[in-house]
Amino acid sequence: KSFHIGHVKNAVFGETIRRILVLNGNKTITVNYNGDVGTHVAKWLWYFKKFYKGKIPDEKFIHWTGEIYAKACEKAEEKPEYKDEISELNLLVDKRDSSILPIWKEIRDKCYESYMKIAEELGADVQKIYPESDCEEPGKRIVRELLEKGVLELSDGAVIANLEKENLGVLVFLKSDGAALYAAKDLGLLNLKKQDGFDKLIYIVGSEQDHYLKQLFTVFDRGGLSKKEDNVHVSYGLVTLKEGKMASRLGNVIVYDDLKDEMIKRAKKEIEQRNPDLKDKDEIARMVAFGAIKFSMLNMDNPKPLKFDWDEALDMQGRTGPYIQYTHARICSLLRKAEAGGTIEASLLKDEKEISLLRHLSKFGQVVENAGRELKPLIITNYVYELASKFNEFYQFVPVIKADENVKKARIGLIEAVKQVLCNGIWILGIEGPEEM
Repeated sequence: KSFHIGHVKNAVFGETIRRILVLNGNKTITVNYNGDVGTHVAKWLWYFKKFYKGKIPDEKFIHWTGEIYAKACEKAEEKPEYKDEISELNLLVDKRDSSILPIWKEIRDKCYESYMKIAEELGADVQKIYPESDCEEPGKRIVRELLEKGVLELSDGAVIANLEKENLGVLVFLKSDGAALYAAKDLGLLNLKKQDGFDKLIYIVGSEQDHYLKQLFTVFDRGGLSKKEDNVHVSYGLVTLKEGKMASRLGNVIVYDDLKDEMIKRAKKEIEQRNPDLKDKDEIARMVAFGAIKFSMLNMDNPKPLKFDWDEALDMQGRTGPYIQYTHARICSLLRKAEAGGTIEASLLKDEKEISLLRHLSKFGQVVENAGRELKPLIITNYVYELASKFNEFYQFVPVIKADENVKKARIGLIEAVKQVLCNGIWILGIEGPEEM
């Protein structure tokens, strides 16, 4: 499928959680669980083999795969026999049949390669990939073991977990024909993670899976596979369009390439209007574009959905990434004019705006600790925005360069401290701080 704006939210949100955990002294390993089998994969391969006449592109590969998938979904509805053909091809994929295996592996590997490039652009540290296809057989084995133990049970030939006592309904692991569903594969995934030595598992998954993951963690615990408290679902709200929820099969998604290119174009236009003589406009536009995207993704409570707004995300005066970045650039400019470093002499910092800045700086460690305990990027965005706002108020009303020499040194020292903490905060958010804007 296309890597779209919803996937960007997942990557940015997950990476920020990782950085918060790292600053709280944790060792983290970041992994992706990718769906490389199933009906959607078979549908894609079916259309590609039966109808596609072009070449496999090297540029914007993921964009192309998404287009193929949308066309496959549309084509599959034209004739009833097409669905039978897709089902047959799905069986071939499940059996790793030699007639389909080479192209399946080629497209899958190209997808993984493209995803890793996107992760690098987004600054997301993905250390390992678990393919869904590696989880199916170990998952089925664990299902059989849990069935023998009485943790799972048979119902009309299917293997299920009856979770009615926990008010969680029923969770199906194997269909009556023996086919493994997502829950069975998640058991296999858990097994692979345990082999890699994880102590705690944090699932960064959209809020539509809240109920399912409660069911899954209950089965983990009931089956003695993993304690419920060692599995944490950090749920986040979906990214939507004004037209409604996005769906890859409908083709109504903002794909990553388009999101990035459009945001860079808009950022560059804004920069040219504000500072036409600025050097390295392309690089700064890239930094501002990604800052706008990331801050908008993170600046809300975890469960709250996002309706992405281009103009709002790029607003230099609003609660946005570019506003924070502009503040950083303003600080850099002021320090260049100062030409010398400062030393915070607290007794000389008497203005209420200076005291307000000092107090806010002193809270940073506690803020990071709180964000780690609650696993909420919003705690960091709130802090960083308030720091930028307090600095800009200070900058507007408190003289620095023209102050008495000792006071000047104290204020420059304060500004250097603001810059350091601001850099620390935006690092957590994966945002870069331009020195000019």
